[in-house]
Amino acid sequence: MNIENVLWLSTGFLNYAQKLRGLGIEVYIPDFLFSQIEKKEFFKPLSSLSIKFPIDFLNISIMKKFDMFVIDIPKQKPLWNEKELLNKIEMSFSVLIKLAVKNYRDIVIATSEKSLETVIKKLEECGDVPLQERRKLALESILKLIVYYADLHKFLSETFASEKFEYLLLNKIQPLDHDTTLYQDAELLKVYSQSSFLDNLEFLNFELPSIDDIKNVHESLKFSNALSEGGCALISNGVVRFIMNTPDIEYNIEKILDYVNKFGIFSGTIFINSEIGEDLLKNIESRNIKLILAKDFKGIVSGETPKIVKIKKPYSLDVRDLYTFLDSTVIKYTIKSQNMNFKLKYSNESNTRIDDEKNITRALNIFKRLEPSAAVAVVKYKILYLNSMCSGEYEAIKGVIDQLEKFSDSKKNSEVILIIDSIPKNTQLLDKIKNVGVKFLLIPEKTKKIHSEGNGAITFQVKNIKDL
Repeated sequence: MNIENVLWLSTGFLNYAQKLRGLGIEVYIPDFLFSQIEKKEFFKPLSSLSIKFPIDFLNISIMKKFDMFVIDIPKQKPLWNEKELLNKIEMSFSVLIKLAVKNYRDIVIATSEKSLETVIKKLEECGDVPLQERRKLALESILKLIVYYADLHKFLSETFASEKFEYLLLNKIQPLDHDTTLYQDAELLKVYSQSSFLDNLEFLNFELPSIDDIKNVHESLKFSNALSEGGCALISNGVVRFIMNTPDIEYNIEKILDYVNKFGIFSGTIFINSEIGEDLLKNIESRNIKLILAKDFKGIVSGETPKIVKIKKPYSLDVRDLYTFLDSTVIKYTIKSQNMNFKLKYSNESNTRIDDEKNITRALNIFKRLEPSAAVAVVKYKILYLNSMCSGEYEAIKGVIDQLEKFSDSKKNSEVILIIDSIPKNTQLLDKIKNVGVKFLLIPEKTKKIHSEGNGAITFQVKNIKDL
């Protein structure tokens, strides 16, 4: 056994200390940590090696008493008190890691549970840790040290009210399929140590997502908490095009497929906030749909098209999901136009309740991700209807009326918030709106295009339908 003495600087992973002792390896721990650990039988205090703490970590002759370091690098926590933050800065482990990396041929470094598993497995197989594994463990320890310093820099910058830099440490996941861009190299990466929406997806009939697949799935999940069970969304080129959110999943899918045919949308993605069976799947397979994203799929998924993606468990998408699609370009995903400002001008403010205000806010937060011609209807904090390619207020209002007439539950509640470009001039259309459950119209006084050019916030007129 080429590893005989281990320096243990961790209060965790204790079962691995036991395994090392079982292999005949002596595990030493500083006396101050020895007193903090209940299962002392796995360890020997450093004083038994005639080494006192604090150790002179730069003394090579002392450090070479050890063949391996186990170091649990602490996760830097945000502390806004300067003295407290500075006192939390660790000194010893960073010196030891650099010493181990510099002498990786002689000293193995383990900084995680996974690395300890690797070391023990190799020791059981051949009595030593091969050179290439030692190199991998050394690289892992450097990366963890970089993360620690990056977090420390961030929190110190905020404490000192100084300039702040953002550090992105990216993990390679897999190559990307480029569809028509066949000669362009690209990799799919995710931010190191952060969760990703891809972690929650299962690709059932394909391996490599394309760039468009990733964009469309990412955009789909932005709307997942705004859809009821069975609600459906159509996304293409990374933009949501159409949403049907009625209780009838077959009706929703049929309306979306009609929309696909009407506007000639190819290679779109359908997001279904439910599980679907084989009959619905076959219906979609016959249309111009490239990918289906759903909670689950009943029956056997066969064939290569459309691509089938299953959501493993409910996932709330946030702005920390960061990806790169080109080998030299990092794209940071955030909610589109999230800094757009809104002002509200009420026609009769006394008629609004807290629930109305919540629905209005919800409608505006959805609307700001869309094209200027979009129409959005919201009820009970959920999207009832969304059309990002309306030809005018007639099409937008007719779509909402159709849903409310078909599904009486929304009609009875009379809580629908509808955003459209202008107040309808057609009196018959206006009368229909009043009769089917729309409570407020939100009409923008400026276009989103004007706002995007930096000309201030968009003011929305909030019109109570009873006043029209």
